[in-house]
Amino acid sequence: MKDLCFLAQSLEEMFHLFAMYIVFLGMGHTLLCKTIKADTIRRYIADAAKQIQTRRQAYIRAHPDAHLPWLSLIRAHGDSQMPSEITDCLREIQRWENVKDHREPLTTNMIQFQKTVCSPSTPHSVDQVMYDWEVCGIYAGFRLSEWAQEDHVHLRSQVKLTIDGHPMAFVIGDLKFFGENRRHMSLSYALAPHFSSNPSM
Repeated sequence: MKDLCFLAQSLEEMFHLFAMYIVFLGMGHTLLCKTIKADTIRRYIADAAKQIQTRRQAYIRAHPDAHLPWLSLIRAHGDSQMPSEITDCLREIQRWENVKDHREPLTTNMIQFQKTVCSPSTPHSVDQVMYDWEVCGIYAGFRLSEWAQEDHVHLRSQVKLTIDGHPMAFVIGDLKFFGENRRHMSLSYALAPHFSSNPSM
């Protein structure tokens, strides 16, 4: 079974497998659990492609009657350019690198690690609270630049934009708050420090 690795796939299937590999690396699934640069990922996939080509060539030598439709992870007819499935993923990672003052994103690996340090005997500990916050944060994005504008922002013209020209985040007026049974709460009540889980309004 080991010799059959990467032998049955079509070239198009390999493009998609490599694209998924790029996304996997881009999400921080690396030795240090950190994101790496697009050029580093490009070298990763170049080395992986070379290994696959070597394996396929060795298989052909051992099985002269084998008819493998492709050897190298490039387009047919001598095109040496990487396919769009791969270049599009690399371009997105490159775009992330160009974001000014960007920070390492929260990853599922970080959350899983945080879960291991939580103790069932202390459900309200700092570790447990941090874990709950991270689970929410992976969906909502709790860094200020991702979920809120600065206090003085009241007009659309004042909203900061991303590198792509989209609003970085919403303002407080964009939010609606709901209590039990989806009962709408006023903004002032929702933000009041005495807010409880069973509002009377």
